[in-house]
Amino acid sequence: MKVLIIGDSHTGALKRGLDKLTESADPSVGPSVGHDYLIRPLGPGANMAFPFWRADADSIEITNEDYHRQMPCVPPPRMRQPDAIGLCMPMWWGRSVSNMGKARVALAGLPSGRAISYAVFRQMVLADMAHVLGLAETLQARGFETFAVEPPSAFRDNRLAPWFGMDWLLGHIKAHRAIMTEAMAERGIPIIRRPDHVSDDEGFTLQQYRHPDPQDAHHANADFGIVMLHQIEGYLSHAEQPATA
Repeated sequence: MKVLIIGDSHTGALKRGLDKLTESADPSVGPSVGHDYLIRPLGPGANMAFPFWRADADSIEITNEDYHRQMPCVPPPRMRQPDAIGLCMPMWWGRSVSNMGKARVALAGLPSGRAISYAVFRQMVLADMAHVLGLAETLQARGFETFAVEPPSAFRDNRLAPWFGMDWLLGHIKAHRAIMTEAMAERGIPIIRRPDHVSDDEGFTLQQYRHPDPQDAHHANADFGIVMLHQIEGYLSHAEQPATA
């Protein structure tokens, strides 16, 4: 199966994980993947809150200038038509949660901010993800097996935690996940979940999966990418099984 995965900067962990699996002869790194992957990070997720693609009868063009340099259209030129396309973008919570911090507001029941309702937060999240959701719907309508890939949850040294507190941060991440889970389910698009073992009991991603750059408390490393690739492999293997009567 030919698999294309595109998305925001968190797609980089998947790419580094694939490179590590491909380049290493050490079986302790993990079993190699069984599908043919092209993984292409488009760039920072901030631009995905705005129009970044355009569809016509024949193609889906990436219109954001920075993203276009990485991939001018989906699927990219010279790539054999993929059997499945994964999006590492719908489940990213960072923009919506950061916007809550900038506005000094919080979901009712959470500390550190003027309270807003879940319904208002839901509207904010869906507005933020409107163009991402539209891309997912378009790919699915064109016959691609379309799925979403979860990024990491926050690491303990996330920059928002000292300002607003752990409960504030994790509470909004949990709410964002619930909202987008519902949105993807309504569209019939599966989500490849990060397994429980990559997080601690409170919900923070374990430090062993943190990016090697000590200044980067935002992105995950190749080992996290490998974990998620094996999650994707499990989903694809199941998807390939013929339906039984």
